[in-house]
Amino acid sequence: MVQISIKPRVRRWLQLRTIKSLTKLLPEGKWWLFGGWAVEAITGEKSLHKDIDIGILESTTNELKVPYAKLGKIRYLEIGPLYEKDNPNVPVASEGHRWMFLEKQGKFFIGHAHLGTFYIPKKALETKPRNLCGIKVYTAAPELLYLMTNTPRQKRQRDLQNIATLRNFVDDKKLSELEKTFLFQPKQPLPMHP
Repeated sequence: MVQISIKPRVRRWLQLRTIKSLTKLLPEGKWWLFGGWAVEAITGEKSLHKDIDIGILESTTNELKVPYAKLGKIRYLEIGPLYEKDNPNVPVASEGHRWMFLEKQGKFFIGHAHLGTFYIPKKALETKPRNLCGIKVYTAAPELLYLMTNTPRQKRQRDLQNIATLRNFVDDKKLSELEKTFLFQPKQPLPMHP
């Protein structure tokens, strides 16, 4: 595997280019940004991101503007993972983005992700696009991102920053409603606390 060093601004530009490409390849309004890029689209606060988190309706695979098999090859960087500057043995991201396929189940979407399974009410995925550096994107609602980032798991420094930043964009009434219906099941049992 080739190790490379890439400047954060270049990585950001490549990620934005990938997001712009996805807007042309995926059916409009049937995929959403999650994670840090969604937080940036909502808040307007620019930051550096290690990956691109995407949720897409599983039923849209026959509507794709590119063969499904090629979607997995879309990366913000084609030549392999990036590595931490201080430790060349630690990959920053093994993939340029993460897909979460959402299957419809009544009023919910069930999303299987690297952390576990999310049960997401349909109303928690936005139907109006947001502006991300001049790119029209759909995101998870701020309340959903707040809850997803706040799931019981070990949090990175970036997660804590996102929680604090999102809090200013969360509607308390919508958050309260969403807390009643949102469910997260981690892939592995959570450790018990004494």
